[in-house]
Amino acid sequence: MAFVPIVPPPAAPSPRARDLANRLAEAIETFQRQYPGTSTEDIRQAVRLATRGERDVRRPRLAVGLALLGMLVAGMVSLLASKGVGAMEGTVPVVAIAIVAAVVAMKVGLRRRDE
Repeated sequence: MAFVPIVPPPAAPSPRARDLANRLAEAIETFQRQYPGTSTEDIRQAVRLATRGERDVRRPRLAVGLALLGMLVAGMVSLLASKGVGAMEGTVPVVAIAIVAAVVAMKVGLRRRDE
């Protein structure tokens, strides 16, 4: 039997949450007008400090991405080691490079989406 993970859709924000989001956006815009060099990282750190250090969402993603990349590299190395010298010929290196490129592209996409 196959397991199909289902991610429940996010709950719609409450009116209070929307009001708070609007107020935060206004405060950030006002601050950016006063201090034009404010970066997105400054804003992210300020929000984290204001919410009393709620956990950073990017850390688990980074850990999972790096763990997957490490497992992929370890798997490819063990596969190539078990096949011997001739294993570097054929499709194995092409598939390995494609998988690594896909993982890197996903990580870059997630990072850009967060900024």
